[in-house]
Amino acid sequence: AYSFEAAVVEELRADDMLSRRYENAGQTVWLCVVYHQNKRYGAHDPQLCYDSQGFVVEAEGRARVDDSTRAGLDVSTFVAERQKQRRLVWYWWTTDGLSTADANAFRNRMAVLGALENRSWGAFVRIETVAQDGDMVAARARVADFSRRVARVLPHVFATALERSQARP
Repeated sequence: AYSFEAAVVEELRADDMLSRRYENAGQTVWLCVVYHQNKRYGAHDPQLCYDSQGFVVEAEGRARVDDSTRAGLDVSTFVAERQKQRRLVWYWWTTDGLSTADANAFRNRMAVLGALENRSWGAFVRIETVAQDGDMVAARARVADFSRRVARVLPHVFATALERSQARP
């Protein structure tokens, strides 16, 4: 099961959250999207959550995701281990015209959008899988594939949702 405790939901103060588990051929990937409107900071660095839950976190740095743009999308990555279970986590932030691993760039963009348009939105995206039998190569391939799919679709989902919300009287 993959869910958030009430205290976590309260701390995030999100306008909306999506938490889903996807399975394919016995392999599981979790997706978490935390959405904020008109808030400058949005979700915090997820390594803090894993640390507080007793995981030993090993930062890996960055990975490049083919999001169908020329430059691709850099995402932050880490491995979290607890009770001999290793989890690979990739994450990034996205807002109007920007998807990035850089939380400060995301927050700056949110602040500018808020100042210029008197409204802003942003989302934190996290994708995670368990490295079964310690197979990090397979875990990376699984997370890379799922991240690619999400990174290509998510901007269109947000754009469509924003168009609908702006069309309402």
